Amino acid sequence: MRRRLLGVLTLAILALVLSGIYLAMKMPAPHVGVPQPIAARPPILIEEDTDFTLVDATSGCACVRAGSGTQRDPYVISGWAINASRTDGIAIFGTSSYFTIRGVRIQGDGLSTGISLDQVENGEIEDSSVFNNFMAVYVFVSSNLQFTNNTIEEDTYGIQLEASNGNRVISNHFNQIEQVAIFVRGSENSIIKNAVEGTFGGINIDGTGGGANDNLVQENSVSNATNYGIGVWRAANTIVRSNWITNNTGVGIFLTEGSSNNLVEANQVKENRAGGIVLSKETSHNSIRGNTAKKNGDGASFFDLEDDGSDNTWEDNVYDTKTP
Repeated sequence: MRRRLLGVLTLAILALVLSGIYLAMKMPAPHVGVPQPIAARPPILIEEDTDFTLVDATSGCACVRAGSGTQRDPYVISGWAINASRTDGIAIFGTSSYFTIRGVRIQGDGLSTGISLDQVENGEIEDSSVFNNFMAVYVFVSSNLQFTNNTIEEDTYGIQLEASNGNRVISNHFNQIEQVAIFVRGSENSIIKNAVEGTFGGINIDGTGGGANDNLVQENSVSNATNYGIGVWRAANTIVRSNWITNNTGVGIFLTEGSSNNLVEANQVKENRAGGIVLSKETSHNSIRGNTAKKNGDGASFFDLEDDGSDNTWEDNVYDTKTP
């Protein structure tokens, strides 16, 4: 009897072990980040594709840890601590090679630019920190760039996309930015899941001087801004969806200066002193639906919902006060 029980127990344990092995094989392997040692080096300048050179090269940037510049095998610039007190921390001009900047730390002097990308394509900047610069990241006439999981702190401006289309700013953290954390002049850019705290303006989509169409602003949080959470100027066909805009001194979300045919949907806009969702008199044909706007303004001068434009559509919003 004892042998039979022992045999049953052994089989049960074996079954559990085999099932565990099976499940472990079925589950995707976890991403394990390998810390890259940080080494101090001078600022990086890349003026053409051939300047992406390995660390021990005698020409070019001598800053690349690995890669060949293809989509499958991008150049990797990683593990550097850069002092940007006299010039741009990393400056790249006129390249189309694929590259990744990962795990770099750039400290400025309050007047510098941390990362400058001018007429650049096919880059990723991730897991890096940029602080104490005038401009943390400046992008000009560039496309297919992605900024992911970076920390931008104590800069005058955060990430600025100027005349740049088709870029992605995802899951970055902004803190203590004097002016605007994310400033976008361009079209078809995606601004997703960023956290902004303690700034003048949170996220700015601006069509002044060029188009600002078909942008996506989704699942971001903006709090403790002294002026506004999300602002849309002269933009069309932009989607502002599922953002958390709370405890800002100014307006939560506003559309102005001829913005039309935009969608503001499913946002949580709460406790913003100068109003919740506000459309100025120059706006038209925008759709505002499914938002929750509560405890914004004072119900007399500023309201949860305010529309001074024309032919805008309001549907299924939850609010306390509105005008008209």
